[in-house]
Parts: sequence; C-alpha cells; structure tokens
Amino acid sequence: MKPPISLKSRSFRRRYDARLVAAALIDDLAAAGNRWADGAAAAVARRYGVAKPADGDDERYFDAIVDGRFGGDGATGAAAVLTDFRAGRLGRVALEGPPVDDDVDAARPPPPAPPAAAPRTPEDADLDRRLREGDFAGW
Repeated sequence: MKPPISLKSRSFRRRYDARLVAAALIDDLAAAGNRWADGAAAAVARRYGVAKPADGDDERYFDAIVDGRFGGDGATGAAAVLTDFRAGRLGRVALEGPPVDDDVDAARPPPPAPPAAAPRTPEDADLDRRLREGDFAGW
C-alpha cells in the first residue's frame, strides 16, 4: 500500500505553482472592500515594506513585493508570502464568510415540538405539595 502524501513532501509541493497562488493571495488580501481580511492590506504593506501601487493594479502588487523585497526571485517571494500567510503574519483572514441570510433561513430546520408532558401520578402531586409546604426543610 502506498503511504499518504505528506504536506511537506516534494511531490505535494510540486502540485501547484506557488508563485501563482501567492500572487492570487496578495491580490485578494489587497483588494478594496475585502470584508473577510480586515486590515490585511495594511499588514502586507507593513510586512514587506512595499505599498500597493498607486494605479490600483492589484495584479502587479505581488510583482512589486518580489522586486522590492526579494530581488526579483519569484520562487523565494512566493514561499515567503505563503509561509507568512500560514503563520498568521498577514493578519486575521477568514477563509470562508458567513452564509447569506436567505441560505441560512432556507437550510434551518423547523423548531422541534415541545415534549409532551408526562402524566402526573398522585405520588408526584403529593411530593410537589410537600416541597411547597417545606416538609423537607433542613435535610
């Protein structure tokens, strides 16, 4: 039987292009109006010392980070960005947002019916009376 793939194995790391993933991550974190990564754009600028391009081109932001911080080495820059993201150094990021209210209401099951009251026996009624009157006080 073949052993499972370890996340640290070389074969797993080659299954995706780290540069493309890191560029997409930076683009998403720096996007205007990002509700799921509040403050991430500022954390990226602080961490790498490169401000978002003035023209607002998010696609070139990763390239500016690689050029400014890693001397143009995209592989090293991608590895550093992904490692920083995994370690939480780029701020608090929600990977999934809350569901839309309509979806929640549609998926919510109806509330369960209250349990039926058990029939009261004379012994139960007598016990309740004795508790109310204080027969068991001091026990």
